[in-house]
Amino acid sequence: MTSAEDLIAWLRAQLDDDEQLARAAAAQIRANPVTTEGQYVARHIARWDTTRVWDEVEAKRQVVNECAYALGRSAPRSTLNDFAWTVLRSLTPPYVGRPGWREEWHA
Repeated sequence: MTSAEDLIAWLRAQLDDDEQLARAAAAQIRANPVTTEGQYVARHIARWDTTRVWDEVEAKRQVVNECAYALGRSAPRSTLNDFAWTVLRSLTPPYVGRPGWREEWHA
């Protein structure tokens, strides 16, 4: 695999992990609702609910897929190729340090 293919596969794995964790959390919350004190904590939990996580994962998957398509169709060192790499790298910061991370992918 090329470095681009590796990055795309790695990002997809991170998104899959985020989705699985959100689904597990949703199931646990439905089974045993948690009460949390403090308005800021409650607002944070509400803002990052599992539905939002799923929506964000799906949106990022679409971006990764579009970049993969662009990289497969553009010449190396072309403007489109460079742009796709920039976009892919911009998605990596939340996942830095996870297994498989490469420093060369740093945004």
